[in-house]
Order: sequence, then structure tokens, then C-alpha cells
Amino acid sequence: MTTPSDDAPGPGEAYEFPSVLTGHVVAPGDEPRVHGFGVDTDLSRHFRFGEVVLLTLTGEEPTAEAGRVFDLALMHVLPLSVGTAPVHATVLARLAAGRVPAVLGVAGLALAEHAAAFAEPFEALVAWAGGGATDAPPPALAGREPRAAALLAQATALGAAPPPMHSASLNHAGAVLLLFYTSGLRHRWQVEAAIMMAGLPACAAEAAHHTPMNIRSYPLNQPPFVYEGGDAP
Repeated sequence: MTTPSDDAPGPGEAYEFPSVLTGHVVAPGDEPRVHGFGVDTDLSRHFRFGEVVLLTLTGEEPTAEAGRVFDLALMHVLPLSVGTAPVHATVLARLAAGRVPAVLGVAGLALAEHAAAFAEPFEALVAWAGGGATDAPPPALAGREPRAAALLAQATALGAAPPPMHSASLNHAGAVLLLFYTSGLRHRWQVEAAIMMAGLPACAAEAAHHTPMNIRSYPLNQPPFVYEGGDAP
């Protein structure tokens, strides 16, 4: 058996790595730039926040109509109640006397899982909508929910293109994903990032209404439980 010499280069030394980390989205400087657009002289003067987020995610300058549709989709994924996993987890972190960075970190982790679950059918929606939506929507997006129809009608009133054929068969989640697609998102990671961003205010605001270490305010015994048989471990 042979052993490598102490002087032999390892995998990290044998490869010629670049000497700097390359950035592709934000260029720092006296005036930061996002995909080439100056924050001070352009974005803050001519774009709304949602449009800047859309630009950041896609690398393309959004139209005003796309920005409005994107804002509408964000509004429909923002209202997370304490009964949802991300907000519930954030409240528990607050009750455990976590510092604000820790509480928001818990929110971010829970929101990432929530966003991943919400956006899971997005690839199927892209294939469906990109193919003309001539067939019924994929099962995960189907539902014929009145709220979905109202949302798509509101998007059309804001300047979006008329919804595709069979869009009346969408459930609410499907309609929201369709609006993300209509606004210019084409990749699931883009949708997940948008949903995470939209859900953070609800998590933070709900947690702020709870007092650290006030465990008595938490419904710990719901549903009621009792220990049975033998000694508790």
C-alpha cells in the first residue's frame, strides 16, 4: 500500500481557482447597481419596489403591468395566520426568548419550506400555460374556486393579458402561480424567493405581539393530553 507524500498537492491545491468571487446581480459602489440599473438615479426614481424585486429575480426590466400583477400575487401569499407553520414557528421562537435575529432566522427556515411546498406545481403550470393551456390544468392546480376567478379578473383589470383557456378551472394557489408566471417568473426558485419575502412581515409582526418567556399564553395543553402507564421517561 502506498500513501501520498506530505508534499503532494491535495484536490484543493491541484485545481486553479479564481482569485475573486464573481457577482452577477448587484454591483456595489458609490451607487449600487442591480442588473446595471442605478439604485439612486434610476430604480428609486422610476420603479416601484415590486418592480425592483421582479427585475432582481429575472434580470429583465419589467413593464408596469407585470409589476402590478407581481404585486397582486405577493398580496395573495402574504396573509399567513398563526395557524400556518411559518408564523407558528416564529411565535414559538419569540416565546422561547430568542433574539430578533434568531426569531427571524426561524421564520426564514419555515418560510423556505412553506414556499417550496406552495411552488411545487410551478413547473407543471409553466408547461401548461406555455403550451397554450388548451387542456384542463394539472390536478394540483385544478379546483374552480371563486376566489381564483376573482383574482384573475383583478389581474386583467390591472393590465395583464387575459387569462388562458381553462383558467376558470384553477384553484386559488394555481391562480397565484399563474400570476407569478404572467409577471415574468419562469423558474421555481424565483417563485420560492418571492413567497418567502412576502411571508416575512406576517411572521415578524405576529411574533412581536407575544411576550418572551410568557409560556402561559401558549395553548400548551391543546388538545388535552395525559400520561398513561408506567413512569414518565
